[in-house]
Amino acid sequence: MTGPDTLHSLATRIARLSPDRRDPERWHLEKDDIAHTLRRLARDLERTKANG
Repeated sequence: MTGPDTLHSLATRIARLSPDRRDPERWHLEKDDIAHTLRRLARDLERTKANG
């Protein structure tokens, strides 16, 4: 997935993210996964910038 595609996907996931009373842990797992993906994307962009 390219940078812009990843960002669009993350934006969609964030827009849909909401707590679920039946499964409160799901919200935290999704939030953590989004944060992890954003950190990975930031690292990839930093490496690209450093190498370019």
